[in-house]
Amino acid sequence: MRHLLSKPTIVLLSMASTSASAVDLNYESLSFLEEPLATEIGDVTLELQGIVDTPYTYNTDLDDGEWSLKSLVQLKAETQLDNSVTLGAVYFGEYDTAEESNYEDKFAVFAQSYWGAISVGDVTGMVREETRRLRGVGNSVLAFDDFIGQLDEHGITYTGRFGPSRFAATVDELGQYSIGWSFQRPLGNKDYRFSLRYQDAEYLSSVDAVYASQALTGMAELTYGSSTFDLAISAENLESDRHSLDRWFVSVGARRKLEAFTFSAEAHVGEFEGASENALALGLRYDIARGLSLNLGVNLRDSELSLVGFEDLALDDKEYIGSIRYTF
Repeated sequence: MRHLLSKPTIVLLSMASTSASAVDLNYESLSFLEEPLATEIGDVTLELQGIVDTPYTYNTDLDDGEWSLKSLVQLKAETQLDNSVTLGAVYFGEYDTAEESNYEDKFAVFAQSYWGAISVGDVTGMVREETRRLRGVGNSVLAFDDFIGQLDEHGITYTGRFGPSRFAATVDELGQYSIGWSFQRPLGNKDYRFSLRYQDAEYLSSVDAVYASQALTGMAELTYGSSTFDLAISAENLESDRHSLDRWFVSVGARRKLEAFTFSAEAHVGEFEGASENALALGLRYDIARGLSLNLGVNLRDSELSLVGFEDLALDDKEYIGSIRYTF
């Protein structure tokens, strides 16, 4: 996550330090806000990051609320060889009492140098992370804000920086791929970021029909002082032996930091084969102390989709979430 600072030169330094990490396996809505805990054992540097969250969620569709416990941890080990190549490994674990499968994990190994970074493992989400809009703060999660077709988790990814541009490409174990480009540079007292992402993947419907997905998204972002505004326009085509389906959507967002408060608002409008899809997400984070924060979120989603095999995408509910969160 990039910090929202008032001076463009400082923004650029923050971005550079963030991008120095070759692999980040955290693709969840919870972000590691604090710098990692680090120590050295011989020639190996160990870094540890974690989150503990205690959300209370009320869903209008279920007319019920519940407490849950969610925690994330990421451990990274890396060492530098004599030829300036950095070798490393990353382990990411997620525990969530609200999910049927309470614990999930990811693992990757990587090599990084002046030519970029190559990573192997559960890394196919990295291209999206390189090119996506900023997530909302607090407990806000914008629904429908991604392609329906998805890559397999396991694959190989390349990321590299060339001046103000970053390139990323990933191929999963099924031969599906995603490529992305982003450009970021301050101009005057503002900071601009642009990105493109193309993805060739697939979607397995609930009736076991396989749809080939080709999708493209473009994003523009403006940071001015402590405020950030962004816009993404996306299109996707899904094809099977019998059907060709088209989808488009637009997502916009705004974020503002004011002393200990950070606010965000996001909206999504789209259409999938004539059926509208709309979503709204509002978030608030109040920083109580270093690593400790109060987080609130209101998430609304409404889809009129009635296609056979896509029932899990037809959502219509409102979700209210509050939590105390600790990051380290």
